[in-house]
Amino acid sequence: MIRLRLTVVVLFAACSGLYAQVQSTCAQKIRQASSVYEQGRLHELEGILKECVSSPNKQEQVQAFKLLTLSYIYLEEPEKADEAMLNLLNADPFFEVNPDVDPAEFIALYGKFRTKPLFRVAFRGGANASAPALVSDYYVASAAPGNGKYKPGYGFQAGLTFEKDFTDGPQWLRGFTLAPELMYSIRKFVYTNPTMFVNDSDPTKANTGILGNFSQSWFDVNGIVQYRIFKNNKTWIGTLNPYIGMGPGFSYLLGSAFPFTTSRDNGFTVTGANVDSKENFRAMAYSLVLTSGMKYKFGSIYLLADVRVQIGLSNVVNADKRSNAVLVRDYGYTFPDYRQNTLSFTVGLQYPYFNPKKLIK
Repeated sequence: MIRLRLTVVVLFAACSGLYAQVQSTCAQKIRQASSVYEQGRLHELEGILKECVSSPNKQEQVQAFKLLTLSYIYLEEPEKADEAMLNLLNADPFFEVNPDVDPAEFIALYGKFRTKPLFRVAFRGGANASAPALVSDYYVASAAPGNGKYKPGYGFQAGLTFEKDFTDGPQWLRGFTLAPELMYSIRKFVYTNPTMFVNDSDPTKANTGILGNFSQSWFDVNGIVQYRIFKNNKTWIGTLNPYIGMGPGFSYLLGSAFPFTTSRDNGFTVTGANVDSKENFRAMAYSLVLTSGMKYKFGSIYLLADVRVQIGLSNVVNADKRSNAVLVRDYGYTFPDYRQNTLSFTVGLQYPYFNPKKLIK
C-alpha cells in the first residue's frame, strides 16, 4: 500500500514537472518567435511555434496562433492566415482585438469572422412574492364584504433561458437580444378575513374568521426581448453587461391546492387537508413581464442576476366555476375575480456557445 502511494506521488510529481517544462519551453519559444517576427524572418515562425499550438496553456496557444496569423498575412498566404485565425478563435472564443496595438491587417481579418456567441443557454432560479389584484369581489358569508385582506406570499421559480443576439441588420437593432424562457413557478399569497360571521346578539362583534394560504404551480413561457445598455462602456459598469427587457408571459396552471382554516370565538376551528381547486381557475393566464439584470463574465461562463415584475393581464379565476363545494360548505369562501402580479429575483449560470467561422471572403 505504501509502495503504491509512493508510485502515485512520483508519477504526479513527474507529470507536474513535465507540464511545467512544456510551459517553460513554450514561453521561451513564443519570446523567440516574437523576436524573429520583429526582425521580419516570417518564414521561421511556423517551425518555432509548431509545439506551442498544442500547448495546454490557453494563453500560450493564443499567442502562438496570433503570431502565425500575422506571419501568414504578411507572407500573403490567405488560406493559412484564415486557418490560423480560426484556430485562435477556437482556442479562445472570447478573444478580442486591440485597436491601439494590433495591425490594421490583423483587425481587418478578425472582422471577417463570426466572433460572437451563436447563442447562450442559462439555468436560473430564485424567490418570488405574489399578490392578487382584485377585479370583482365575491362572498359567501354575510359579514365578509369589505373585511377580507390579501397579502403577498413567498414562492420560488426555476427554469431555462435561451438567448440569441441580433447581429445583423441596422446598428440600433444589434443592441437587442431575443431571450425566451421556460420556467416552473410556485406562487403563493395569503387571505385573511376576521369577520366572516357576527354574533346574533351583537352584530358589531365577529364570531368567525378565516385564513387561507394560497399556493399554485405554473408552467411559464415568457417571450422576453432584452436591450443591452452601456454595451460599449469599458468601465466596471460595462463589465456587468446590464440590460433591461420586456415581453409577454403565458402561464399554464399545473396545480392549485391549499389549506383553509375557519376559527370561531368559542375556540372551535375547521381545517383539513389541502383543498384541490384547480378546476376553479382558468388553465391559461396572460401577463406582461418587465425585467432588469446583469451578466458578469466569470471564466468561460456568465453569472446572472435579475429582478422582474410580472403584471397580470387576465382574470385567473374561471367565472363559471368560481365556487368550490368544499370551500363554500366548510369554510364559507368563494373565489373573487383577480389578476395575479409577481415580483421575483433570480440568479443563474449562462453558457455561451461559439461556432467561429469566416463570414466574409
